[in-house]
Amino acid sequence: MKRAPFLMIAAPLMLAGCSLAPKTTLPPPPVPQGWPVGDAYLIQSEAALPILSYKQLFTDARLQSLVEQALVNNRDLRTAFANLAAARAQVRVSRAAQFPAIGVSASGDYADRGGTGGSGGAGSSFALQGGVTAFELDLFGRLANANAADRDRALATEAASRTVRLSLIADLANAWAAYGADRDLLAIAQ
Repeated sequence: MKRAPFLMIAAPLMLAGCSLAPKTTLPPPPVPQGWPVGDAYLIQSEAALPILSYKQLFTDARLQSLVEQALVNNRDLRTAFANLAAARAQVRVSRAAQFPAIGVSASGDYADRGGTGGSGGAGSSFALQGGVTAFELDLFGRLANANAADRDRALATEAASRTVRLSLIADLANAWAAYGADRDLLAIAQ
């Protein structure tokens, strides 16, 4: 008879460890498993490679100015950053769903019950209430899986926004190089 309350508590706790999400199996990457070998491919020298910004790579002040203007004024880049902010916010929302919602309310009342004769007196009352207003047990891992999916989406969106930024700089550098080559060819032709 005493086992029934124990089973009522233990059964949901054991189910909390269950997840109905299928195991993710990634296909093998389409790149070789090992790096090429030889003096040209020294792995230990990769850590010593500098991280360059576009200002270090393109030394022309006019090109740097154009790149800065493009980064500030490009709508695609703004859209990519807005998508990234929305994806990060969605991760916070899905993470917050895993925690209980707590509600607190307070009230106070004061009443002067007496008249000018002083026979009644003053009275006051205060109340404070609090508790858990909502909580969902994640028995089969739905909330945890939703949070993991939103986190993966946010990481993909971050990579996409970096790609948009790099593509913008690369397209502008290609156009700048084509303009310089065309200007030189025009000078030769004249």
